Amino acid sequence: MAENVTPEGTEQVEGNGWRRFFTTLLPYDQRTLIGTVVFFAIILMIGWVGVNEPARMASFTTQYEARAIMRGAALFRSNCTGCHGINGEGLPGVAPAINTPAMFDGQRLAEVGWAGTLYDYIELTISAGRPVMSQPYPQPMPTWGQDYGGPLRPDQVEDLVAFVLNWGRQYEEGAQPVAGIPTPLPTPTPSFTVVGDDPSTELPAGDAARGEALFQGTAPGPDGAVLACNACHSIDGTLGAGPSVQGLLGRIPDGYASADAYVHESIVQPCAYVREGFDCLMPQNYGTERLDAQTLADLIAYVLQVGQ
Repeated sequence: MAENVTPEGTEQVEGNGWRRFFTTLLPYDQRTLIGTVVFFAIILMIGWVGVNEPARMASFTTQYEARAIMRGAALFRSNCTGCHGINGEGLPGVAPAINTPAMFDGQRLAEVGWAGTLYDYIELTISAGRPVMSQPYPQPMPTWGQDYGGPLRPDQVEDLVAFVLNWGRQYEEGAQPVAGIPTPLPTPTPSFTVVGDDPSTELPAGDAARGEALFQGTAPGPDGAVLACNACHSIDGTLGAGPSVQGLLGRIPDGYASADAYVHESIVQPCAYVREGFDCLMPQNYGTERLDAQTLADLIAYVLQVGQ
């Protein structure tokens, strides 16, 4: 019977060469030894992974938090420096300092009667804003979180919280003393051609539909971050940190050749003309760092469309 092996059978034996090697050529005691060694090697490998897993997860968490702080720094520079300063030092009469020991030692929370955690306080303040106006800061803080009608996603709010909380490490016991205000965040180099801050710069035809998405924060600007216009400027007449766009065409100041010229200047040189009852809180880097010519034209087209 064994001599009448079919070709198919022969191929099967040849195809199982490793199995034939271990079951036929190796003695039983050697096969037992190899199996035992492999078993204990697997046990050691699993144990090694288990022992090192906490360190690996801690390293991953550190890297994740570092990236969150970096993203938060970019968001802070784009959206918060106009009121809170480049390093959170605050602006007199505009917004309080947040890079201060009082924010992290419990004094600020006690002043406002907050019973929760500092993380929750910062997250809620960013997301929902602070509509209550008080001296010496008469301007309300706008709403930033999408859950409350603002332009920032929840993960972006979390990144901002991580960035602000990172300031607190310098005030912890045993931390190295910090002399004065920390070094300002570096000015990013745009990867696009900025439009500049000259109001007489000629612009292409604007797309009001894209301008609406930019204004409402549902589409990013050319730098990848939202512009957050609706955080300060409403389109229904509601007053916020900045004047409403509604009725804009009926209140163009004297001296401007057109509504386009007025809006153009208001974006790239926001402090050139400040409407009575408001302060110049708008960041002044839109033309020099954040907008290209097409984006500015699209914003102007939308503002003029809804500013009837």
